[in-house]
Amino acid sequence: MRTNPTFFSLYNLVMALIAIAMMSLSVFIVVNYGLNPLITGFVILILTAIILSLMDSILSKESPGTRRLFKDLLLNYFDLYLIFIYAAVISSLPSHSILVEFSTFLVVLFVTVNLVPLIFDKIGQGKDPPDDLKRVFEDLKGKMGIRKDIRLRLFRSSLMKTTLLGGIIQPTVFVNEDLLKVLSNGEIKSVLAHELAHYKEGDIVRYLGYTLLMYAMLLLVGEVLSSLTGTVTTRDPVSFLLVVTGFLAALSVFLILIRRREVKADLIAASYSNPEDLINALIKIYGMKETPSLLPTHPSLEKRIEIIRRMSHGRDETRPEDE
Repeated sequence: MRTNPTFFSLYNLVMALIAIAMMSLSVFIVVNYGLNPLITGFVILILTAIILSLMDSILSKESPGTRRLFKDLLLNYFDLYLIFIYAAVISSLPSHSILVEFSTFLVVLFVTVNLVPLIFDKIGQGKDPPDDLKRVFEDLKGKMGIRKDIRLRLFRSSLMKTTLLGGIIQPTVFVNEDLLKVLSNGEIKSVLAHELAHYKEGDIVRYLGYTLLMYAMLLLVGEVLSSLTGTVTTRDPVSFLLVVTGFLAALSVFLILIRRREVKADLIAASYSNPEDLINALIKIYGMKETPSLLPTHPSLEKRIEIIRRMSHGRDETRPEDE
């Protein structure tokens, strides 16, 4: 499958910048004008879908339309939307302790993670996979020593061409149904192994921990600055700049930890499937146009291929030669 790297880089850059600008606008409006965060966020989300749909029709020959793109945005950003609502609400409340704020954020995160299967089933029109794919999935679970009842579901999205694991109470692996048309059986098996590796390693719980760690770092920076300079506002450039710096530092640590988990999942998946199938699957998935990602949570394609091949070659060298 041939792709145009320059086009997709430009596409993702423009779309991501628009999404970031619209999210920043929603935060600015809520903070400075005291509007209802739920309504404001929803209206901004609709406007973002319309703008991205128009840009999509300009940057690509085929556009999924505003309605489909709006659903894609909900699928991709609903977790950020819920966290944004939390941040806006908590900031509008009277004085409260850090413990209350941290505990509330933990509850919001837990609810958000467990809403993933419901959101993808409803908005992504989830459905059961073919029987042969179910058998491959169950066989992988057995070989990987996973006893938990993990669901396998297909979902629809014109832009979000990917697989993902969501949910703690009812973990579910979702596969975009379009991937079944472009990936071979071996390649499908390898991406399923990747998602099951995330479950086997407890990565959803780890991600919650990483997010809480980042949030704790931000709370700490805010408390230190408040004790030194009083209330931190945009009118105080120095304190505001320190808060932004603290946020970027916490975000950098978060992304480094997340990317390491992705590499680990790749290595586990390659050990339970054909490494070349995994590489080919990644090449195809990276080449398909996705809903723009605001954060680089995955290593580059080149880096992932290099690590998988290095592991594969090392494993081959340890095998005894055929007599």
